[in-house]
Amino acid sequence: LLLEGDVRLVLLLSSRCGSCFEIAKQLGKKFPEGVHILLAGGPPGEAERFIQDHALPDAKCTVDDGDQIVQKMGIDASPLGLRVGLDGNFSTVSTVPAARHIGDLLVNQAELGGTKQ
Repeated sequence: LLLEGDVRLVLLLSSRCGSCFEIAKQLGKKFPEGVHILLAGGPPGEAERFIQDHALPDAKCTVDDGDQIVQKMGIDASPLGLRVGLDGNFSTVSTVPAARHIGDLLVNQAELGGTKQ
């Protein structure tokens, strides 16, 4: 997964997850800085429809065709927040039960010195 810019949190969502739908609906209204979405699977075209239906910015979303990325990472749950450390690697993983928790993950990451200077 290649990330560009000041990404502090990768949000793993699935097009087949009820909580993910609710989170995406909120993100479509106001997309936070420092967040990138990794959207896992489903049949061809389903992830792209999910992005379009929730008005998510294409440039801030990566579709994981065939779940290749999440399988390589050994992840089988969503929604998850993967914090990105200063070195560009994932530092911690947290569940994200609702969109309101995303801001907390970003704030906590900044407090830990996890933002790029």
